[in-house]
Amino acid sequence: MKVDTRERRSRSDKKSYFYENLNSCGFSCDHDTLGLGDFLWTVKITDSYGKVHECITEYIIERKIKDDLASSIMDGRYKDQSTRLLQSGIKRPIYIVEGDLSSGFRNL
Repeated sequence: MKVDTRERRSRSDKKSYFYENLNSCGFSCDHDTLGLGDFLWTVKITDSYGKVHECITEYIIERKIKDDLASSIMDGRYKDQSTRLLQSGIKRPIYIVEGDLSSGFRNL
């Protein structure tokens, strides 16, 4: 799995909470700047010549905090990001929205 270097649990985090915790639980993670999504599953395959190829799987996760989702809808980032996800060829984009959605959106 690749974890975006900019992905933080909260704005006050100095390090990547997700990257460090996934690695400490035994997941094999790379920390990389992703152009799309926050978490991306990849598979590394070694060919008969010993060269390693990295292939992207069907899954990508975009994590949004409720108020950031509202802001991105209002300023158009959400539509742009959704279009890029659809055009990427990744068949199973997953959105994780954090926060109590029953309380409504502060920014809408």
